[in-house]
Amino acid sequence: MLFCYMKVTYVTALFPYVVLLILLVRGVTLPGSLEGILYYITPRWEQLSSAQVRNTPTQLHCLSSFSLLNFICSKRQ
Repeated sequence: MLFCYMKVTYVTALFPYVVLLILLVRGVTLPGSLEGILYYITPRWEQLSSAQVRNTPTQLHCLSSFSLLNFICSKRQ
């Protein structure tokens, strides 16, 4: 009986990696995938120097404040 549980564990642990590998191979072999990969990894310096990128810590602070407020309010119930 233990061996049956071990097989289930191996299948459920390895299956997502097999699916991700299949999707990766499929995505890389699509036409135009090289342009998409290069667009993703090539930095755009003009975007990095804009104010929108510098405003991100403020947005993260607001998000963490809401999370803390939610945590405090949920503890009171």
